Amino acid sequence: MKRKFLVAITAVAFVFLTACDNGASSNDDDERVLNDSRDGQVYKIVKIGDQVWMAENLKYEIPVASGASPSSFCYENREESCKSYGRLYTWTEAVNVCPKGWHLPDSSEWNKLFIAVGGKQLAGEKLKSADSIWYYGGQGTDEFGFGALPAGFSKGFNGFYDFRKYGNFWTTTNSDDSNAYHVTVFYNKKSADYIVDPKSYALSVRCLKN
Repeated sequence: MKRKFLVAITAVAFVFLTACDNGASSNDDDERVLNDSRDGQVYKIVKIGDQVWMAENLKYEIPVASGASPSSFCYENREESCKSYGRLYTWTEAVNVCPKGWHLPDSSEWNKLFIAVGGKQLAGEKLKSADSIWYYGGQGTDEFGFGALPAGFSKGFNGFYDFRKYGNFWTTTNSDDSNAYHVTVFYNKKSADYIVDPKSYALSVRCLKN
């Protein structure tokens, strides 16, 4: 009787441990990705410190009325750029474009990320993707799986700039009524820096979990 009882307990324990193994349950899988119900896009996510970030640039295309000017762009209007590097958003759209349960981070939340990866002076190198797409071999080590990409930026109808050179990410932090701060990582620098640009420029978006 004791032998049968022990066998039953062992079987139950095995099932429990198997279910708790990494990647074994749908709940675990859900915690590793962001599912955007608006368009069905699925994004990798990463936990760094006590923050959970998107590990890819947002690709959501903001609907616009017929005849209206777009407020998000693919680099040089090429759809393949959106698929690989995400869309570029004006600041006004960026502050509200993240999926439900996520938000565009402010500068204090970016600062918290920088501290978690060893400081702003090394954050660029550690957060940049390790892909060879970076200009002049300027890729990073991507030690934390953040995978920052050099998606460049747009000045709207005034053209596109700095593809493969810089990754630019909007923050919610204002400089004044017309300008806002963004985080930039560079092909030729180890640091990540804050830069102020017009809100009409279109940059990349990384969302942070609420």
